[in-house]
Parts: sequence; C-alpha cells; structure tokens
Amino acid sequence: MWSVLSLEVITGMTPVIPTATISIQNGDGDNVKRGSGTGNGPISAVCTAIREATGEKFHLSNFKLEVNGTSHIGGEEDAIGGVFVQLEIGNRLFYGVGKSTDIIMAAAKAVIEAINQALTQKEGAHAPL
Repeated sequence: MWSVLSLEVITGMTPVIPTATISIQNGDGDNVKRGSGTGNGPISAVCTAIREATGEKFHLSNFKLEVNGTSHIGGEEDAIGGVFVQLEIGNRLFYGVGKSTDIIMAAAKAVIEAINQALTQKEGAHAPL
C-alpha cells in the first residue's frame, strides 16, 4: 500500500508547463519511490508523476471535487477539499477518495488510493468495464 510522502507542483499561465514531483512510500516506510512529470494542468502532471513512481498504467476517467468545512478561525479559511476519482487500469475500474486543505494533494491521495485498491484486488472482485 502506497501513501503520499511529498508533492510539489508548479503551475501557471502559458508559457509555464504544469509540472509535478511526487514521493510515495509503502506502508512500512522502507521503500520510497519518486516520480515527476508534466501535463496540460496540475492534475494531469500529478497523474504523470504517479505513473512514473508506481509504474502503473492508468487512465483518469472521472474526477470530482467537493469543498466543505470552511471556517474562519483567526481570520483564516480552512476549507477541506474532497476528491473522488475513477481510474481505468487494464479493463477494470477502481475508485479513490482523498481529502486535504490542498486540493492537488487531495487528488494525489485519491489516485494513490485507487491504485492501492487495484494492487490488492483479487481477480474478478468487481465488474469489468
């Protein structure tokens, strides 16, 4: 099972090319992998980086963002972003959810959760596409 250790994303208007670098670790913390990549936006760049780090080939087929829990304690907003993803890996669908005050980090966590699901699923545990 992988978890996000660190994530760095650069994004902006043209001519900036969205770029992401991610470090992930296994549950024991004894195996750390890194990946980096570019994309047409920050989520695309994160997915490219995750593909490089995990070696998994996947297609992000659905992405949903919900933001809630905004508070104004001490004059600062503290909104929690929840990201829900659907990945196609092979001919199967896998789902992930990630939460963070940083919506790009939430997206990375959701993608990693879906990949973890794919890695632990037994053959035939869910319907093919």
